[in-house]
Amino acid sequence: MNRNDRAITAFTMAGHGMVHTYELAIPILMTIWLVEFSITAATLGTVVAVGYGLFGLGALPGGILVDRFGSRRLIIACLFGMGISFVLLSVLPGVVGIGIALALWGIAASVYHPAGLTLISNGVEQRGSAFAYHGMAVDILPALKREDSSVGGSATDPRRQLAGLCALLWDFREGVVSPTTRGRPTRIARAVPSA
Repeated sequence: MNRNDRAITAFTMAGHGMVHTYELAIPILMTIWLVEFSITAATLGTVVAVGYGLFGLGALPGGILVDRFGSRRLIIACLFGMGISFVLLSVLPGVVGIGIALALWGIAASVYHPAGLTLISNGVEQRGSAFAYHGMAVDILPALKREDSSVGGSATDPRRQLAGLCALLWDFREGVVSPTTRGRPTRIARAVPSA
């Protein structure tokens, strides 16, 4: 892999890992919410299903947005939106607050897969390796976060948003090329021209 391939792969791995870390934190939190709010599993399941449903259904409009605005912007918006929604999850009261926060999470998360896969498909030369690493991130980061949650960590603790923040601050200044647009390569912010 060249420098550009590695940069895009690392960026998409961080994003993909964060999407599924948030996704897999929800079932852990459900066990707490069932006790805390004295609601039935069916009611809570319905509330949570809204967020998961929007995560899936939003992929189609997410793909359209990727074509219009570009992969990098949408990945950053996705990470920012998921972080904000989990911060809201920690401060909004009651089951209605959970529903609002998870709906926002589902909308934000829905754009990741179209954006991340497009960025790899159009911006990486060694796609097979990049997709392998990208898929691997789904298992590694959430596994670490699940371990943390199972021993008393809080999924809504702002410190847990650190991996998302690192992805947002990823430096694309040197040599990272975005997917092509109308047959011409376009640059990710302040990238150096290729020879």
